[in-house]
Amino acid sequence: MINTIKYNYNFNDICFVNMNNKYYIKNQGKLYEFSPINNIETVYEEYLITKQYKEFDQIIINKNKKIFTEYNNRLYVLIEKKNIEHEFPIQRLLNNNIKYLLDRTNWNILWSRKVDYIEYQSLHIKGKYEFIDESIDYYLGMAETAINYFKYNINDNQKELSISRRRMIKKEYYNPLNIIVDYSIRDIAEYLKEIFWTKAYNNNKIKNVLNKIKNINECRLLYARLLFPNYYFDQYEKIINNICTQEELKQYINRVDEYEKYLSTIFYILKNNYKNLIEINWLHNIQTFTK
Repeated sequence: MINTIKYNYNFNDICFVNMNNKYYIKNQGKLYEFSPINNIETVYEEYLITKQYKEFDQIIINKNKKIFTEYNNRLYVLIEKKNIEHEFPIQRLLNNNIKYLLDRTNWNILWSRKVDYIEYQSLHIKGKYEFIDESIDYYLGMAETAINYFKYNINDNQKELSISRRRMIKKEYYNPLNIIVDYSIRDIAEYLKEIFWTKAYNNNKIKNVLNKIKNINECRLLYARLLFPNYYFDQYEKIINNICTQEELKQYINRVDEYEKYLSTIFYILKNNYKNLIEINWLHNIQTFTK
């Protein structure tokens, strides 16, 4: 790998550095990540979208003036790490008239496919994972609630696209391989989930985040996304693929009541500004909290 990078990028002073259990390449004081890619078209679009914004890590062009480099019969990109961090990622709006390969605004379709797949799979693994057996029906029900809320409450004519994150991981906010194109509200919703699960939330922080919302359509999008338990399904898939143990699900199962109160708190903050926001019956009258 070292020779491949030296040859293709004219690097001379190169070494590997281990930071937070992840290996990076160091050359002349700068850090780089040599990452394998799965889809040429989408990665190229990620490159085109992010190269104009200074906060993003940058995909480097090789000596052949291409962003892709072959190594061991697989294509890679070399990414210069900027190490820029913000509490909340900078939002960058995009042109709504462009059709993006990275567009992920069809939430109800994507979510429905996910639910159908997990429902089918869970029947075939029943009895193998105790914590999945005791919790899966609740989270599938949450997902169905999110899908229905989206289908019956969203006006897609008011779509506002932005650069969004596949996963809301602070150190990956500005990794170009972590971006997609989605509703501008996606990152706000996923950030609210992140601060809940990391126990970094309080009422003031919640209100400051919700102040970024511009209209009732964004409120509805936000609430639909908060209802969808992608955090649980991500962990579920890791368990099925033997990446982690089912004990990891306890962090979600043990805080179900707290998360429902969190959802209810957010709803009533939004309801104060947007009176026509439709309630979820099973969440109505759940006690909110001050923290």
